[in-house]
Amino acid sequence: MTVLQILKAEIKSQKKWKSPLFLLLFILPIFYTFLFGFTYYKNVVNHIPTVIFDEDNSYISRQIITAYDDSDRFEILFHAQSFEELQNIMGKGDAYIGIYIPPQFSRDIKRGIPTTVGMMINSTNMVFGNSAITASQEINMSAIIKGGQKLTEAAGQPTAEALSTAYPIQVKIRILNNPTNNYTNFLLLGLIANGMQIGILLFAPSMLCAEYKRIKFWSHTRTFNIVLGKFLACWLPATISICLCETFAHFIFDVPLRAPIWQIIILSSAFIFIFTSLCLVFSATFTNPVNVAQLPLGYIMPGLLYSGLTWPLGWVDSVPAFLGKLMPLYYFAIPLRALSLQGFSPDYFVCLRKMLGVGTVLLIVAGFIFHYKRNSYICEQ
Repeated sequence: MTVLQILKAEIKSQKKWKSPLFLLLFILPIFYTFLFGFTYYKNVVNHIPTVIFDEDNSYISRQIITAYDDSDRFEILFHAQSFEELQNIMGKGDAYIGIYIPPQFSRDIKRGIPTTVGMMINSTNMVFGNSAITASQEINMSAIIKGGQKLTEAAGQPTAEALSTAYPIQVKIRILNNPTNNYTNFLLLGLIANGMQIGILLFAPSMLCAEYKRIKFWSHTRTFNIVLGKFLACWLPATISICLCETFAHFIFDVPLRAPIWQIIILSSAFIFIFTSLCLVFSATFTNPVNVAQLPLGYIMPGLLYSGLTWPLGWVDSVPAFLGKLMPLYYFAIPLRALSLQGFSPDYFVCLRKMLGVGTVLLIVAGFIFHYKRNSYICEQ
């Protein structure tokens, strides 16, 4: 049989086409696209349950409370009457943020004495804390500026000069590539790639090991044709699937694709190439389908953790950084994000060459292993 005949047989095979494993090449990545897309589509964490204890109860403290209440980040659900009540509400989990305004707060401000606004954060989820701290700093800074401006205006300075005196340093921020700090833009494409990995891990490892029991069927077919035909039967639908998911991410969840589309397609197909080749090495090595399915699954969590998708490898120890560079996802997710958000990746061609080069070596290794074990089975029979 030729490679094309094997490919057609694999695609048209009723057993493969209707099996859940084959459908996972499409269903699982698309499911992940929508699952994580809708999860991060709101982009920011708003309306965090908040409790406030205002021990000063002055005009200035009430202005601070109003500022928190007007912010989209906070939703003031409780006004505690004591610090113990504030702690109890936080302890029961009814509020994630606790704001404490101490007594003599307004008096200290009027006298120019440094004062504080206390904040308690339920750190069981760091996202709440990070959002609350950032928003609180903005609110408190606005209050400081307004207070200083009123004091300098009272001393006789015009409004514009009073503002410059109260806030002499102005920081102008310009965020490039992902100006809204959108979680969807940051994570979705990488999570799609991880879902694609899982789909291939569930499908490809059984492709060659199952053929050791069909030696007579392949007796007139070259090893090269079998391995390449099996490879294409996984690589082609998986490449179509991941490109389809990237299309959904762009048109449904507004993930930008600023680079030329051909660069994204080539990078995606190279990632499927190296990962499918890796799975075929497992498939050729083990004859027990259970072992073939179980062993590669141990890669999923390390592959995601050390890929640099959620935490840059430049800020980790040398061992995790080394392990990360062994993961195929590292050479795909990072340049893909750069292509998506900034329109180019300085490491694009380096990562592409490595994926194609290592993938070719792995495919050849899978072929040699299959050829050797196939001949061993022929000799035994």
